[in-house]
Amino acid sequence: MLSAIVAIFLVLLLLNVPVAFVLGSTASVAFLIKGDVPLFVVAQRLFGGMDSFTMLAVPLFILSGAIMDVGGISIRLINLARALVGHLRGGLAQVVVIGEMFFSDISGSTSADTAAIGSVMIPPMVQVGYSRERATAITAAACGMGMLIPPCITMVIYGVIGNLSIAALFAAGFIPAFLMGAALIVQIYIQAGK
Repeated sequence: MLSAIVAIFLVLLLLNVPVAFVLGSTASVAFLIKGDVPLFVVAQRLFGGMDSFTMLAVPLFILSGAIMDVGGISIRLINLARALVGHLRGGLAQVVVIGEMFFSDISGSTSADTAAIGSVMIPPMVQVGYSRERATAITAAACGMGMLIPPCITMVIYGVIGNLSIAALFAAGFIPAFLMGAALIVQIYIQAGK
């Protein structure tokens, strides 16, 4: 039985079937082979796993990030960050950090943040003399901080899986996020002076 299940799993993977369908199909075949578990239990467990009101936040955060990017909010947030810190030494790199903090507060998706901030800020940074690698590293470090800034998809998923208060996780993320942002800004300021 185990060899048949492993064979089905490997064949489906080699046929480039999406991993979620591979896992679901393999589990369903295992239930059919075993025979003592009714097949409606598979559908019931599948629906029960998806029936999470909190997990609904994940696609909605991604949707909000896409809407913000299309609506031009990301450009406006970058302009606000530029007005706040753009005049300082290393200001363009600091705009990335501040803009990421603003954008993370709204979108919740670090990958959406990276795409929006990176596409807007990396080309101007390269034009003013940053190497492409350095501009990318600054953007990646700033966007890595985004998973601490609420609302964040990572915190929502962690709260659901760990049965923790999502509000408490959000409250606990503020201070480390601002400390990390301040540390990045100070580091950029010092390195810009060299």
